[in-house]
Amino acid sequence: MLADYRVNIYNPENGELVDVLEAWRRLEFRHIVNAPGWCRFTTNAFSNTDAYINTAPIEVWRRLSDYKPIAVSSDYRRTGNWYVEWSGLIGDTVESVYENGDRDLTVYCDGGLDLINRRNVLWYASTSSSESKKVAIPAQTAIYQFVEENCGASATEGAGRITTGTIASLDIPVLIGAGDNWSGIRAWRNVLDVIQEIGNARDIDFDVVSLGDGRWQFLTHTEQIGENRTTNGLDSATGLNSYGNAPVIFSLEQHNVARVTYKTANRGSATFVAALGKGQYGARTVGTYTNSDKFNVDRRVNQREITRNATTQDSVTELETVAEEWGARMSPSDDFKFVPLLGSKNTVYGHTYWWGDTITARYNPRSIELDKRLVGVTIVVDKNGEQFRSWDFLTIPRT
Repeated sequence: MLADYRVNIYNPENGELVDVLEAWRRLEFRHIVNAPGWCRFTTNAFSNTDAYINTAPIEVWRRLSDYKPIAVSSDYRRTGNWYVEWSGLIGDTVESVYENGDRDLTVYCDGGLDLINRRNVLWYASTSSSESKKVAIPAQTAIYQFVEENCGASATEGAGRITTGTIASLDIPVLIGAGDNWSGIRAWRNVLDVIQEIGNARDIDFDVVSLGDGRWQFLTHTEQIGENRTTNGLDSATGLNSYGNAPVIFSLEQHNVARVTYKTANRGSATFVAALGKGQYGARTVGTYTNSDKFNVDRRVNQREITRNATTQDSVTELETVAEEWGARMSPSDDFKFVPLLGSKNTVYGHTYWWGDTITARYNPRSIELDKRLVGVTIVVDKNGEQFRSWDFLTIPRT
């Protein structure tokens, strides 16, 4: 299965396309859901090194020789069978010259969400609802506000932020109102860290996508970035699931899995979390979270307890939010992992599924069927062609 790649470089000042790279020694990039990801490439093409400057937007375009990119989200640009597989900004460059006269240039890039990672919540802490404190508002609204107030038009000294942080090339649409309520104080914290905590706790996805002319757009998704391609609600008559998609199934029997491993993981987990707030001795406020599904409430042998300081929070509700976030992060798990086998026509990356999608995986030796989401993937392109270096599938509970 052959895939073609090219790399577009844009001028960070005016958004003009300044270089199209179609040959390199090595190109490698990684997707991570709700995180910037990264890209690096090495080339000996020194004809236009001035294009590879700090903050220059970069796009990695991909095309499958025999398939259309029907699984690719509409938020990512397409031209014919070409589509933007990865986008970000140039950071570091390393130029090397060898004794024999050879030269090469290695360029290190960060994904578009690094624009959010470059900002902190630089508003003074408050006891009431403010730019640093959100009180019982929908999770999507909290994410939007933290981003807009530190990266958007409201991020100015005149409005009360300690320094102006407006990113002129970043469009932040008003996407609010979805998700369960969230409360918390996050003054002085990194904005990306904050919205990751909110998104992971309330099932809200987000990304920064390239608009193609040096501009970017911040988007939130009330379900997930990708599509649900599981067997949930499968209609035998239409072959489609309850989301209207054809299911993608990975299993040894489908001949699209190279290896499967099954693991029960409990060590290093936590089933009870106490978040410690303000006050001393018996007057100290505490918020708790109990993952009672993961231990026997009569014997409590597997009740694993941790405490975390959260003295910046004002109320028990805010402390319970912190405890819940830690509990979700450290939950015990029974899981199996698999490595997709490339070459199978019914599971073609970019055609039948893509990063962010949720698929169904089967482990028949234990009669297990789980829904798993592709939350991370690393791709390498060199003289040997396209290689998938790593896959990260996260188990998603069925509802």
